Amino acid sequence: MFRLMRNVHLALGVAFFFVALLFAASSIVIIYRPWFSSGPERSSAAAQLEPGLEARGAALALMRFQGLKGDLRDVKAEGGSVRFLIWRPGTQVNVAYTPEHGRNEA
Repeated sequence: MFRLMRNVHLALGVAFFFVALLFAASSIVIIYRPWFSSGPERSSAAAQLEPGLEARGAALALMRFQGLKGDLRDVKAEGGSVRFLIWRPGTQVNVAYTPEHGRNEA
């Protein structure tokens, strides 16, 4: 009986040690967040798309031809161009698209 209790105690102690270690590491990451680079990765590129696309169509074309992945966000029409974001956690692509020429800068 002593041997069984010793082994159970040892196994539970090791398991709780790793849980406490994980808790301590996550606490350090949360408290000292500025020490770790946590900003989104930003990229820039130019591409030619077919003229006359709306923001959703331009985003889908960029995702298909440029290999981008993410969600369409913050669609804004400014003058003759359309600006939007293709976003996913850790990555943000700013896009300015001119529908009449089919030019964009991702």
